[in-house]
Amino acid sequence: MTIRKIVDEVGEGAHRALEKTESTAALAKGGVLDAIGHVAEIYRALRAFGLGDMLKTVGLQRRRSPALSVGTFGAGLAAGTLLGVLIAPMSGRDARSAIMKRATALLHERDANPSDAAKVMKRADVVTDAKDWTPEQGHGRAHS
Repeated sequence: MTIRKIVDEVGEGAHRALEKTESTAALAKGGVLDAIGHVAEIYRALRAFGLGDMLKTVGLQRRRSPALSVGTFGAGLAAGTLLGVLIAPMSGRDARSAIMKRATALLHERDANPSDAAKVMKRADVVTDAKDWTPEQGHGRAHS
């Protein structure tokens, strides 16, 4: 093999390598440009996706006006008051009177039987705990 032939073969190999490199670079450039285009679309979609959209996704919404919130609260307060008045077992005056009578009876019982003071105080604790009772605590005694 002559030097000329070797040089020609090396030149042809370099030319083929250059062509393949150019085609690979063109493919890579196209892929990068496609990726940039996709990223730009995602960016535009995220910019258009506002706080209201995010809240809606999780089932919430923005408060539109304070007047609506105050009005809703007032309506709930009025409804609760009306319901409480309608289903109350006795009037407020009668309820306060019954509480005072029971408290006075417990104090007199404590004074009359000092040895039973612990039992009286335990019953007083039940009354105190009952005022802090919530429906989530279930039925039965008000305290554990």
